[in-house]
Amino acid sequence: MKKIIVAIILLITIVGCGSQAVNNSASQGKEVTFDQLKKDAFGGREERSNVIIKSEEELKALYTEMNWNDMPDVNFNKWNVVALFMGQMSSGGHGIHVKSVTVDNGTATVHTIETNPEGGMALAVMTAPYCVVIIPKTENVIVE
Repeated sequence: MKKIIVAIILLITIVGCGSQAVNNSASQGKEVTFDQLKKDAFGGREERSNVIIKSEEELKALYTEMNWNDMPDVNFNKWNVVALFMGQMSSGGHGIHVKSVTVDNGTATVHTIETNPEGGMALAVMTAPYCVVIIPKTENVIVE
């Protein structure tokens, strides 16, 4: 009798966990492709920030502010640009990049990964990592 009760509890636990995983996957939205326009450990903003760019004027203003001279031609009827800035860091080994982009109900979620120096061995230099990507056009953009 004990074995039957334990088996039923295990079955309920396994079925419950399985349905929760399916619900989490569905709430993440559809993964979409994106392109990286720029990425570097040097030359970003001193302060941490994320910038959602929805027009050519906004993109031109960012490129002017950052003294970048290779501004791409972006069709803002189809695309948004997202610029991620880690802010100024006191050593090398820091970085930021986009892992994936998902879209759900008109909202794009940009999933990021930040890297930091491991151990104690890092170049003693000021850095300001950044990453700029182009993503499908949506009304809202969230950076995680």
